Amino acid sequence: MEIVQIVGLGLVVTFIIVLIKQQRPELALQLSIITGVIIFSMMIGKIGAVFNVLQDLAEKANLNSVYMGTVLKIVGIA
Repeated sequence: MEIVQIVGLGLVVTFIIVLIKQQRPELALQLSIITGVIIFSMMIGKIGAVFNVLQDLAEKANLNSVYMGTVLKIVGIA
């Protein structure tokens, strides 16, 4: 259900930005940055849970933390 809220927020703000950009492009940029921060703050809890699961898996597999850091960088790039 939360993903529907995030997608809805993104679509509504995108529509508003398209309308505002013609008259006030600087306001459209600020609105897009603020919306990005809001969406990121809504997702930070879920991202933390994913990191915790990956850490648990790494501990169960007896992986060195250096390797886990490399894996997280690869996933971030992908």
